[in-house]
Amino acid sequence: MELILLADIIDAQEALRIGLVNRAVPAEQLEQETLKLAERLAQGPTVAYGLAKTGLHQGLGMSLEDVLNARSGRRASRGVQSPVRWPS
Repeated sequence: MELILLADIIDAQEALRIGLVNRAVPAEQLEQETLKLAERLAQGPTVAYGLAKTGLHQGLGMSLEDVLNARSGRRASRGVQSPVRWPS
């Protein structure tokens, strides 16, 4: 939140240290590393990637309670009982 509000400029190593990015590479290796990542993604389960992205986008607009209830609903549809019970 602090980065968003204060707009502090940080370098790549700091972004990596705080988990803002997954990796940092020297500029001269950027294109090569980008192509390697793109190839890995292209070879992977693209439908699953799409579903994961959809779930992430949907979850961003939901409360924790709604996310947990939606998850328990999916389990119930598979025959697994694990209802989320919220205190009254």
